[in-house]
Amino acid sequence: MTGRCCSTVYAARSAVWVMEFAERLRTMFREPVRADQTLVTVTGSFGSATANKGTARPEGLLRDADAAMYRAKQNGGDSYAVFDDSMIDHTAVDLTVE
Repeated sequence: MTGRCCSTVYAARSAVWVMEFAERLRTMFREPVRADQTLVTVTGSFGSATANKGTARPEGLLRDADAAMYRAKQNGGDSYAVFDDSMIDHTAVDLTVE
């Protein structure tokens, strides 16, 4: 079964705090839950982004965090990724240049 997506915006103290938070979430998700008579284990892929000049608006932060989450999924899932410029969708940029 594929996962569902959820976004949360929060003020983080540091990049280390964000990574520690993501690791705590992964640990909580791994706890088995009972569904009818079956124990089910859930994993999660998380993405985070920090505000800077290019992403000062909430929709920019959500877009970047979403790109990071999909990078975490591409890397096998059950992980997290922090947004960096290599995750920018260059296709959209190329289309506007033509």
